[in-house]
Amino acid sequence: MLKINNLTVRYPLSNVPALENINMQLSRGEIGIVTGGNDSGKSSILNAISGIAKSMLNAKTEGTCQVDGTISTVLQDSDLFLMPTVEEELEFPLIQYGESRSIRNIKVNQINEKLNLSNLSKRLMHTLSGGERQRVALAASMVTNSDLLLLDEPLAQLDPRGATLVTDLIRELADHGKTVLIASTSTGPYHQIADRFFWIDSGKMHWSGSPSSFLKVNEEARSMGIDVDGYGLFNRHQEEDYIYKNCMPTGRTVALDMSKVTYCYDKNFSLENIDLQIKKGGITAISGENGSGKSTLLKLAAAILKPQSGSISVLGRNIKGLDIAEATKKTGFLFQNPDHQIFQTQVDQELAWGLIKRGFSRSKAEEKTRYWLEKLSMKKLSKTHPYSLSKTCRQWIALAGVLVRTPPLLLLDEPTFGMDTNASRRFADIIMQVAKEGTTVLIITHNHALAAHCADRLIAMEKGFISN
Repeated sequence: MLKINNLTVRYPLSNVPALENINMQLSRGEIGIVTGGNDSGKSSILNAISGIAKSMLNAKTEGTCQVDGTISTVLQDSDLFLMPTVEEELEFPLIQYGESRSIRNIKVNQINEKLNLSNLSKRLMHTLSGGERQRVALAASMVTNSDLLLLDEPLAQLDPRGATLVTDLIRELADHGKTVLIASTSTGPYHQIADRFFWIDSGKMHWSGSPSSFLKVNEEARSMGIDVDGYGLFNRHQEEDYIYKNCMPTGRTVALDMSKVTYCYDKNFSLENIDLQIKKGGITAISGENGSGKSTLLKLAAAILKPQSGSISVLGRNIKGLDIAEATKKTGFLFQNPDHQIFQTQVDQELAWGLIKRGFSRSKAEEKTRYWLEKLSMKKLSKTHPYSLSKTCRQWIALAGVLVRTPPLLLLDEPTFGMDTNASRRFADIIMQVAKEGTTVLIITHNHALAAHCADRLIAMEKGFISN
């Protein structure tokens, strides 16, 4: 079904091949997992097979990728959608295939049922959570019934229930003859459904074999950033202990105070009467199912969204009526997608820009920029264009652009999405350090292991409410 022979991929402006002499194959009905740490070449394999590397990224390719049948691809970035509503997004690929309206309705209804999307069909795409958009992207790739599915980190933004739903469906599709190739820094969720693992390191095939034989190289894989068991930073026993801990900091002043806050996108979703106090200092983690309102709550705290009722105070100051620059004076916000906040042509300029806009002299801005580039091991990238770097690198750039201002309140939305375990550990260490130095941190994450590793309080959300 899929056969790759001596594949080499070179991107413009790079002296090192992204892939070098890759050989691999999958038969019809098999599920393959391409794993490795960040920047190992996983996505490049999928992009080469789909043609994206050559046609859209201007890569030079050598060798061959042979596919017997049609291909559907899901990229890492769930923000890349074409149509305004969920229903139209799922119909669009079927329209391109020339399907009649009646057939389109049948196929869309079927995939909606399988991925639990029926209640979202009329929703505008931009009002969905990252995990909900991820499921829509997966549905749009599956609705056409293609022979080969290429899925790049398909579970990264999903809550545990959504991840189980997707892995079960992938196995079902393979049992019906579809071939699936998945790129992921984690092998844990796939051990029960995969037929073959391919471990890529520095663009080369490091190891390949069955899921059972992968156990023999687990320790080496773990040391190179691969999450081999689905827990990454923490083991199962420690994580379960944490779930019931939920410490409530006491005796400190309030950094964030939300009182009776309500926000509605439309009749299908709202946050209602949110009461929340985050004490100054420490790290608070927010968890909950996709679409429970986590990102909306964070955007309200950051003044990106304005509440329709209720009040929000940041460090004792009510932000109602303030323009966004004034309201966010003491707040740093990290978007789920780093590309929403990176716009300069050099990494150092990206960090310095926010400081200069807030009144720092150029010399002081450059001094602070150098400090954080050094601290985050990014000094050698200072003159590099951010969009010539990987998405994980751009996540670090976006984080640095926030930390360089040393905001008293730091709001982080799924900051480790797509990071391997080594990068996640570095991130956790940095966040714990800034919290120790007095910054209040509020972090949204599906990664309970990360929350267990660094947070001193856990808040759960469910359907627009705080449930604990």
